[in-house]
Amino acid sequence: MSAQGSIAGGDFIHYFATLALSDVPPRIQAEARRLLADQLACVVAARATEIGPVVEEGAQAIWPGGGAVATAYRLARLGDAMDFDDGAAGAHFGCGAVAAALALAPTAGADGAELLTAIIAGFEAGGRIHRATGSYFNRIDGVDRFLPVWGISTPIVYAAAMAATRLLRLPAQTALQALSLAGAFAPIPVGAKWSAMIDLPDTKYCDTGWAAAAGVSGVLLAQTGTTGLTNLLEPDGGLFTMLSASNAAPDELALALGEDWGLSGIRYKEWPCCGMLFGALWAARAIVAEHPGDIGAVEVWVPENTALPRFTNPAPRTFASRQFSLPHAMAMLLFGVESGPLWLDPGIAAQVAITALRERVQVHALTPEHREAGIAAEVVIEIDGVVRRAQTSVAALSLPREPCDDAGIADKLHRMVGGPEAACLWELVAAMPSATPAAEVLKILQETRPR
Repeated sequence: MSAQGSIAGGDFIHYFATLALSDVPPRIQAEARRLLADQLACVVAARATEIGPVVEEGAQAIWPGGGAVATAYRLARLGDAMDFDDGAAGAHFGCGAVAAALALAPTAGADGAELLTAIIAGFEAGGRIHRATGSYFNRIDGVDRFLPVWGISTPIVYAAAMAATRLLRLPAQTALQALSLAGAFAPIPVGAKWSAMIDLPDTKYCDTGWAAAAGVSGVLLAQTGTTGLTNLLEPDGGLFTMLSASNAAPDELALALGEDWGLSGIRYKEWPCCGMLFGALWAARAIVAEHPGDIGAVEVWVPENTALPRFTNPAPRTFASRQFSLPHAMAMLLFGVESGPLWLDPGIAAQVAITALRERVQVHALTPEHREAGIAAEVVIEIDGVVRRAQTSVAALSLPREPCDDAGIADKLHRMVGGPEAACLWELVAAMPSATPAAEVLKILQETRPR
């Protein structure tokens, strides 16, 4: 085996570490701008929640002097804290790419074009690690079931490391060492243990801040001469074996480089909750939009992997539990609570009317008849004593939904940030690629507090 490790791993690292913006299609550049703007909105919004000071105090405790690693930690954890951020193929790694690129922008003296390139490289690298790890579901008897061991922290580590590597323009051998170190720093896959809990911890399925910090740390250490496991991405006994990834497909790392872009499959969120709940929420919204009135009983049918206790919990007691409780999300939607920090506010969650409505939401697993008919979710709501019904098809899950374009993301940014800061941030992002110092985006973001 060469010093580049596996062929797929070496090609993968070299391609994104040397990525030129001119090689990126305009539509992918546009998506990267939306990703950046969406992350800015999510970071600022999270500061308005109970998790905001927790993240700040945690970063200060570990890195009292501040610095790039501390900044990456803060931004990545806040970016994903509300589950309001982008997703792709069932994972969240955009926060790692954006956080690392912004954190190192002042050090690198990067302009808008370089920032955008780093974000693209990071997101694409994280996406390929996720694809190569394979699905964390196994399909058994027509039903997707979670694997006994799974996790989604490693793609964030690689997204952060590759974004940092590209922004700092590391030479080939240093880039290889940086990604090798970062990969070895990845947290263990805790998804299954987390998923089994009812009172979910605020670190969620992984601490995205810690994953981003691991990625950036690997890059900074490689710059100082530290070396790592350059054979980590070998298909036999390497990273994917260590992750217990039974559905691993290592060839995905270098497949169709420059042709197949992960950003083309990105999805943004209109509500701060798990995307697995969206099919039911879309159906419920369709009902109440046409039939407003007093809400009675609510019944919901969702896939079996979404009918688990953490999703059906009618009394979510923690910050993260509210993000994964379908009864809570239904209550927020049906009561017309503004999407954003208020959805996760403990005071609102404790109101008698909200509590009572959550108790009226009954969640069931889809029947074989639902699956045969291609139904992803069904909702039945009693409104003014009349039963109303709506469904979301499996095909509809892949259709573009708001926010999905510049107008939708700009609106989200303005709603979450507000004031002149929102307008300024959007103007800077929309102008990319530009010669504007990328540090200006970070400066405004660091100074901005939610409306």
